[in-house]
Amino acid sequence: AVGAEDSAALAADAAPPPTGTPRLVLLIVIDQFGSAEFERIEPFFSHGFRRLVDNGVVFSRGVHQHAATETGPGHATISTGHFPRNHGVVTNWYVEPGLPELIWAGDDEEYGKSPHRLMVPAVGDWLKERYPSAKVFSASAKARAAIMLGGQHANAAFWWEEEDGLLESSTYYDVPDWFESFNNQRLASRFYGKVWEPLPLTRDQLAQLQIESLDMGPLRPSFPHVFGGLRPAPVESFYDDLWGSPWLDMHLAQLAHQILDAEALGRDEVPDLLALSFSVSDVIGHRFGPHSREYVDILLRQDRLVGEILDHIDGQVGLDQTLVVLTSDHGVVPVPEVLQRWNKPGSRIDWETIHCVQQATVDLAAEHGVEDWLIAGSYLAPDLGEQTGLSEIELEQITARRLEKCLAVEKVWTDSELTAPAAKQRSEDDERWLFANSYYPGRSAEFQIRYSEYLMRSRGSATTHGTSYLYDRQVPIAFMMPGVAASRPDESIDTVDIAPTIGTLLGLEIPTAVDGIDRSQLLRP
Repeated sequence: AVGAEDSAALAADAAPPPTGTPRLVLLIVIDQFGSAEFERIEPFFSHGFRRLVDNGVVFSRGVHQHAATETGPGHATISTGHFPRNHGVVTNWYVEPGLPELIWAGDDEEYGKSPHRLMVPAVGDWLKERYPSAKVFSASAKARAAIMLGGQHANAAFWWEEEDGLLESSTYYDVPDWFESFNNQRLASRFYGKVWEPLPLTRDQLAQLQIESLDMGPLRPSFPHVFGGLRPAPVESFYDDLWGSPWLDMHLAQLAHQILDAEALGRDEVPDLLALSFSVSDVIGHRFGPHSREYVDILLRQDRLVGEILDHIDGQVGLDQTLVVLTSDHGVVPVPEVLQRWNKPGSRIDWETIHCVQQATVDLAAEHGVEDWLIAGSYLAPDLGEQTGLSEIELEQITARRLEKCLAVEKVWTDSELTAPAAKQRSEDDERWLFANSYYPGRSAEFQIRYSEYLMRSRGSATTHGTSYLYDRQVPIAFMMPGVAASRPDESIDTVDIAPTIGTLLGLEIPTAVDGIDRSQLLRP
């Protein structure tokens, strides 16, 4: 039944949705789930992902058309249909001119965390503009993922706070009353004492999945995994450990079920949006690599969790009234040592390269008799032109060419090169275009570096992402909707196309400035 408050909101909607419009959109993002991983693990899916593959339109090699393939930019691109150069979320952390400290993409001095730094509306905002009574909720273990998926005017976004062992939101949102009661159950504590054992797989299946075990020493144990310290009850260290466990994804799924029930999503004729991002695959991928038993196990468990959510929606709303979209924020480079076993190129950053990059501008400052060459990481020092007698472009080129002398540095793009009008013209073969799509003056480093392919650029983890190479940019994109036949189109689509395609399927007005295009025609027979 629709209450008085809901009735008032419905009356505010301009007109009822056209017949056949989905009543619910479920947008699912799997963190660190590249096309290579999807294609390798897909035969083993048997629940939610299998339902999408068997009944949806699957673009197995969708593409992020920006160079900074990180969580924040990926989620903001998916939700807004804009490249980072327009939505402003260029990296997870960035440095503004004159400020040495890192700024997190979701930081907000007034609210603590909010979409304050997201410069354009997201598909949920388009939905609420068309239908004021529409509900938009987003959730993820990562705050930046939840915030960017929800957009500027979500009813609420939720994320994990390991210090308290609770899910949390922000005063920016109108957090519903039921959320406090949900948190008071302290459901995450019920995972204490659980041991993570892998789901059963045969030797042949492990070989088909290309599982590779890495010798990480006694301090990086393999299965079984336990979480928390040698204590009879959970403390903060346990909640921090949950980042590397399947239980955090399970807790997110518990919240998703609560949102569906408490908010009655999809139960009236006005469409609602629930956006979920499952984060543990990214944490496990960094720690163990995409060819680890741990990573595969997390994906198989996420498959089950998504299946349970789809079953819930089918019983509450009906999948015949639901649009389901699945994708990922980025891929990952395989672990270098695994590539080397397969006689393929792969290397890990060494101290010489780090020292070369660090020393490059120190040497330039000494050669030109100035105190500072770069400040705050990657910005030319103020008055450097006056001190050296060189123009801005000359300073940029001198800096770029010096950095390119470092062995692992293949190319350095400068501010002038990335802000030139020609840099924004699409070309599949133009690396500058990819870097220009990730470049937002004042937030992006003035020097954008492309390192060698298959180079593991950070230390302390098995592998990472964040480059312009296809292994980081290619991700699956799937749509499942009533009246749409299952297919695997040969054509590839971009992640900026997701939001305008969802908007078109909902009958929304798509902002003319979006970078993506409507691909709904590819979903029809």
